[in-house]
Amino acid sequence: MNLAVNLKKLREAKRVSQTEMAARIGEGLSYYNKLEKEIMKPSVDVLIRLSKVYGITIDEIVYLNNIVLRKIVPAKVPLKRKYVQKKVAKKPAKKAGKKSAKKKK
Repeated sequence: MNLAVNLKKLREAKRVSQTEMAARIGEGLSYYNKLEKEIMKPSVDVLIRLSKVYGITIDEIVYLNNIVLRKIVPAKVPLKRKYVQKKVAKKPAKKAGKKSAKKKK
């Protein structure tokens, strides 16, 4: 993978916009956009700031894998899960009304 694809995957895993990520690293939106489109390559200083934002090393940014992506997923937002419905046994409905009195002959 190339660095531009890795930056996009990391940002999406963190669930932030390009604008917000650019602000977090102290750069403009157009600069960050160019990084993700591979028009420009980040300087070492920018890589250091990105590693601080994501809480991972520069090596992990460059050589991204699924383990690294799991590290940076925000804890507050639950991941999508497939919910399984439990089968619940239905109880017979109670009949409303008065009890009938026994007739004596």
